[in-house]
Amino acid sequence: SRDGNNVALPGLNHNLDDLSIAIGLSSLSRLNLTITKRRIMVDTLRNKLDSNVIIPNGIHNSSPFIIPLTFNSKEIKTVVSSHLYDNYVPHNPEYRFNVSSWSWMTKYTNGNCSTPNTQEYLNRSLFIYINENYRKCHMNYISNIINKSLMI
Repeated sequence: SRDGNNVALPGLNHNLDDLSIAIGLSSLSRLNLTITKRRIMVDTLRNKLDSNVIIPNGIHNSSPFIIPLTFNSKEIKTVVSSHLYDNYVPHNPEYRFNVSSWSWMTKYTNGNCSTPNTQEYLNRSLFIYINENYRKCHMNYISNIINKSLMI
């Protein structure tokens, strides 16, 4: 799910039938190449974006499936998100994987699970979904949309 508020409880996804195992083994054999391609996409996008858009440095050392973009304000994020949506760029402007918003967590935290810094960061951020089959032209397309949005 792309909406973390629908998470009912913590757990792992163990769908281990024969087909799932075959797909998993195939994916694992391509994992290093997949990670390399996605890191290149992060770097390509970072180098093409306006300096007012922040992509965390640590993401380069991970295996990204999303690229977080942080803006100076929620209003700028909203404008950029609207332009991405209008141009069919898959993204998530309302990332809801903040543990403090999950109702089932309250019983583990005595009701005190506030994360105001995280929520403020999420209010100014959106997340671009990426796929290892994206090419440089896709990153150019996305960066052009974002940079044009910032000029308005």
